[in-house]
Amino acid sequence: MAAIEFRSWPFAENEDVELIWFGSPYTDYKGNWRIRIAFRRVSGEVKILSRAWGAIPLLRIGQIYTNGVLNHFRPMSGSAYTFTIPSLNSGKVVNGFQLPKSLINFGKNPELGTQKIVQYAIGDITLCIPVLELIRAMFINSNLMANMMLQPHGLEQLIDRCEYEKNILHFHLGPRVPNTMATESNARHMSWIYLDFKIKAMWDSVYQSLFSRAIAEYPTNPTKALRKGIPIDVELPPTGPIELIVRGDKFINMVLVKEIIGLAGFTHPANEIAFFHQSKKRQESAFGDRRLRISARSKDDGIIINDDSENAKEDTNQDVLEAPPTFMKFVNYPIVRTRKKDVRRTNAGNDVIVSSGRGGKNSGESKEVSVQD
Repeated sequence: MAAIEFRSWPFAENEDVELIWFGSPYTDYKGNWRIRIAFRRVSGEVKILSRAWGAIPLLRIGQIYTNGVLNHFRPMSGSAYTFTIPSLNSGKVVNGFQLPKSLINFGKNPELGTQKIVQYAIGDITLCIPVLELIRAMFINSNLMANMMLQPHGLEQLIDRCEYEKNILHFHLGPRVPNTMATESNARHMSWIYLDFKIKAMWDSVYQSLFSRAIAEYPTNPTKALRKGIPIDVELPPTGPIELIVRGDKFINMVLVKEIIGLAGFTHPANEIAFFHQSKKRQESAFGDRRLRISARSKDDGIIINDDSENAKEDTNQDVLEAPPTFMKFVNYPIVRTRKKDVRRTNAGNDVIVSSGRGGKNSGESKEVSVQD
């Protein structure tokens, strides 16, 4: 995975800071969704930065950053736990001020303390999961899914066809889905959200709760509430028992989840999926030399996320964010078969380096990108 660097970065050079909490998502003057993020310095000072909402897949509570880059030499805070909850809707949604200061101290910042958490009673343990972390683990594995979540009918914009024929689900992803996201695992994941009406209602409730709250606060001008920011909320659906593998901190009988590493216990509505995307083509070899162009950027070099830069742009052909995966295990594991309609002919001869053309192999420096939609 390429290194991800965030700019701008207001901390001192080589200073380690810890991501400790999230604030409310809000819209900027351009209408782009952003979110406030709280970082804690070694001195204990908490500083809040603003980042594009599309960066959410890359962010976890407890991560250590140095010079805007995730510090891989410093382990994330928290210990590993495994819990089983009877159902998603068995939890109670409260705000962060219900947490003891020994787990997290918001100081006098009301925005941090009013963020929603879900509390589950498991024997003598009270499990506390930030709502943002729950929806990230279940739904948001890329900047594309993050941005679609905060749009009306966002998921529908990514799907061209979803219907059964002879007990086989035909699932076609649309052209807005980048080629690198057109994978069998994503087809399995997105079709689950779309087809399971309880899970789909949970997905839809995130945007609906934001918009409903905005209308309630400013009936004649809901944009004013969205500019100010509204805590993320969610409707929890009834499910069967769900197993959670988490990283978190414990104080007496309370566990604060900082990251959901894995989930198990969901049932996929389909047992077999025929998956299609416009990028899926059958390869046929043809006679001729392979033209090879060396591009100016290395695939393995870092990515600089700077949404305010004039040089940063959204890559429409690739999903530029490679997020750490959240393991998800279904009770049934649907078979996915990729359908390939068109043919892509590739020359099978010797490599010939050329100086003109587009694309090609990578070599060079980091690419500056945006995660705004």
